Amino acid sequence: MAVTVRDIMDNDPISVTGAHSVETVLHIMRDNELTGVPVVNEGGRCVGIITEADLVLRDEGGDFHLPHYFEPVGIVTRVDVLEGLAADDGP
Repeated sequence: MAVTVRDIMDNDPISVTGAHSVETVLHIMRDNELTGVPVVNEGGRCVGIITEADLVLRDEGGDFHLPHYFEPVGIVTRVDVLEGLAADDGP
């Protein structure tokens, strides 16, 4: 007999809501070693999913992947903030 999705799925998955911050979702995914989590509404119904791919920017050619957010030394940082710092000539 063929294996079905029901045979391998998690019956009680970790989920988030649309009100969770991106930083919170990143921590949930990292702490639970997940590559994605379902997004549920107030009634617990699945309304979507957020994955690692949703947290990645692609260049025009689609070859380069850079995270919107990353976590150096335990602090979540937005990449666009660092790009502004890199443009600064400094003292």
